[in-house]
Amino acid sequence: DRGNATALMCRVLLSLISAVPSVRIVRVDGGDKRNAISREASAQLLLPPGADAVAAADAVARLAAELRAEYGLLEKGMALRLRPSDP
Repeated sequence: DRGNATALMCRVLLSLISAVPSVRIVRVDGGDKRNAISREASAQLLLPPGADAVAAADAVARLAAELRAEYGLLEKGMALRLRPSDP
């Protein structure tokens, strides 16, 4: 089966929260049609001062590898990115 971007985002967020419990979810977007599998999803997170940004990046990298192994042939364009937001 193809990946549902919103469901996969939930996996990403759970992985991040497990790795960095102080992370806060500010916003999650994904799926703009109610009768279709979402192809894209994004989230805005807050890493408080002192939070382990390296642990967050490692968690995303581990999950990205796991998802590529799981969906690699079906979702060739799948990408996970963790980047600072614009001020």
